[in-house]
Amino acid sequence: MFVGRQAEIDRIRAAAEQAYHGRPQVVFVEGPAGIGKSALVREALRPLSGWRHFSMALDEGHLHDAGSLLRHLMALRPEKVRGLTSKELVQVVVEEAESQTSPMVLKLANFDKADDASAAALLDAATAAQQGPLLAVLTARPSRRSTVARMAGFARTSSTGTFIELGP
Repeated sequence: MFVGRQAEIDRIRAAAEQAYHGRPQVVFVEGPAGIGKSALVREALRPLSGWRHFSMALDEGHLHDAGSLLRHLMALRPEKVRGLTSKELVQVVVEEAESQTSPMVLKLANFDKADDASAAALLDAATAAQQGPLLAVLTARPSRRSTVARMAGFARTSSTGTFIELGP
């Protein structure tokens, strides 16, 4: 049994329920290193066994490689993204999200390490997506980088976002 974070688990599961019913959701979990972001997400998503899961942990290498996150995410369908501009790539991501028929969860750990181009494109996609059973769960350490702050802001203010700040 996971102790002490039931309210946060419930918020993530509520977002998953919305996504399951075709309303894409973004959950942004922020907290210092070692606070339990990954454990919280793992526990909250445990009941989603019937969902397709895609997980990726970002590191310093992604931060300095423009577009690296998007290339990894779209590697599932490389024929659809060759030669596309960033704007066209966002449209492909939105179309993919909106065409999903089975629920999918995308977990991105260490979003604060995402390169700026990918982070901005993901924010554009999250803003544009209107339908589809997609839940994106991002974890990050507190960051002053504008692209990370904008995604956190989206999660705080959007009807399709959930922002969770973890502290001691």
